[in-house]
Amino acid sequence: MKTPYFKKTADSAGNEWVDSQDIFQYTDELGPFFNKWYQFIVKKCEQLNYYNNHTSTAYGNPDLSWLIGFCSGWLSAKNCYEDTKDNICYIKNQHDKVVMKFDVPKISKMEMENRKELNNLLDEVFG
Repeated sequence: MKTPYFKKTADSAGNEWVDSQDIFQYTDELGPFFNKWYQFIVKKCEQLNYYNNHTSTAYGNPDLSWLIGFCSGWLSAKNCYEDTKDNICYIKNQHDKVVMKFDVPKISKMEMENRKELNNLLDEVFG
């Protein structure tokens, strides 16, 4: 079985994201595996792409927390874990065999500017 690898793509502005629909290129090979992991793949891609669609808030990010919890719970139920090295997120089973890989997209420039501005405001308020 070929290991599914979800690569990041970039637009003309330099924003990167991972597309969950890349799973369809593996459907013939994966068979029942595809049906069992599809929802996880969609949510994991949403988690990795979160800051391309949302901005940081002063109150935290409950949607991101929910996605992280969903993915962590799913992996725990499947006796798997997540290991990130060199901007690649590896999903491994209990025998350390790689089940799938995701490129980790870099955070957009706009989000980095928002974080910097938020940090500056918090520094002014709390000194």
